[in-house]
Amino acid sequence: MLQLVGEAMRLGVRIHVAHLDQIEEGLLGFYDHDENTIYVDMNLTRAERNEVVAHELGHAQFCHTCDSEVGERQANRYAAGLLVDPAEYARAEAMSTDVAFIAEELDVTPQIVVDYRRYCLERIGVTTYASPHMGSGQWSARYANA
Repeated sequence: MLQLVGEAMRLGVRIHVAHLDQIEEGLLGFYDHDENTIYVDMNLTRAERNEVVAHELGHAQFCHTCDSEVGERQANRYAAGLLVDPAEYARAEAMSTDVAFIAEELDVTPQIVVDYRRYCLERIGVTTYASPHMGSGQWSARYANA
């Protein structure tokens, strides 16, 4: 959580923990652009809370003011990139490719593992690239597949 608090400070965003069921049943969290505040439900587990805060930080990073499919994808990718260390992911995946196993090893939710695979990994031949971009050498990590 300290990493997420540091990211919130960098973005000038406050994090407020509250009982969100009083606002809307099942509401886990949200980002209020006008208040520059993330609200997160206090009944979440640590992994769930981290996922919600990281996701909402993505909305803050990209200055989202309303829900959209593109905005949700950007926030999901941002959250997965914040919460998953490429080397730790590679170590966990070398032991098992099971989403639940990797999530437990990394202390994240299974959805973060799914999003990390979807948005942050590129597998080409026997090599896996983390957070790839166009051009040679444009990735945050590179690992040979076993």
